[in-house]
Amino acid sequence: MKKTVSVCMTAVMALSLLAGGAVQAYALSAETVEPVSAVAEENCISGSWKRASDPALTEKVRKVFDKAFEGLEGVSYTPVALLASRTTGSGIQYRILCKATVAVPGAQEEYVVVTLQRGWLGKAEILDIGDPLCLTNLDYEEGAVGTWQEAKSPSMTEEATAAFNKATEGFVGVDYVPVALLSTQTVAGTNYRILCEATTVYPGAEMHYAVVNVYESLEGNANIISVTDGYVS
Repeated sequence: MKKTVSVCMTAVMALSLLAGGAVQAYALSAETVEPVSAVAEENCISGSWKRASDPALTEKVRKVFDKAFEGLEGVSYTPVALLASRTTGSGIQYRILCKATVAVPGAQEEYVVVTLQRGWLGKAEILDIGDPLCLTNLDYEEGAVGTWQEAKSPSMTEEATAAFNKATEGFVGVDYVPVALLSTQTVAGTNYRILCEATTVYPGAEMHYAVVNVYESLEGNANIISVTDGYVS
C-alpha cells in the first residue's frame, strides 16, 4: 500500500564503485529464455519497468548476476533483492539491490542498485551501477543486540509493514512504496531499514530508490528516523 511522507532527503554520496576497465559480457549456458519474473500489475517507473512482486532472488536471476559479474575486479558485489524487471528488444533487464565493497583496506560495505540484461541469445551484461545508497552497517554476529542484522528474507514482514504504515501515516510530500526489508536492529524497540520506491509529489517527478529507517518503540509507536536517497538511470 502506498504511503505519502514529507521528509528532508540527504544528498547521495558521489562515489563510483566500478573500478578498473570496461565491464565484459559473458554467455549463459543454453536454456529456455525465462519470462519476466512475477511483478506487480502497475509500472513502478517509466520505461515499462515493473516492480517485482517478490524481491527474493530466483535461481535464474542469480545465474544472470553471476555471469554478468564474472571476472570483475576492484569491487565485490553480493545480490540482495530483485527490485524490478522489464522486457526489451534486446532481452530481459533486471534491477537488483546489491551489497558492494571496494577492494581497498578499510572499505565499508554499501547498498547499490545495479541493472543487468540477459540477452535473447544468452549473453549476460551489466548495464548500470548506481551510486551508493547507504552503508549496510551489518554485524554478522548472530543474534547480537544493538547491531544491525541482515533480514533473513528481503520480503516485507507483517511487523515491518505495520511499523512502516504507522510511521508514514498522515505525512505528505513524497510517495514511498516499501519494496524490500534490508535489516533490523533491536534496541529499546526495533529499527527497520526498508528500501522504498520514492516519488516526490509534483508533476513529472520520476521514481527513485530510498532507504528509509523506521523506529518502533516498545509501546508500539513508530516514526521515520532517516531517509537516504539514490538515483538510477
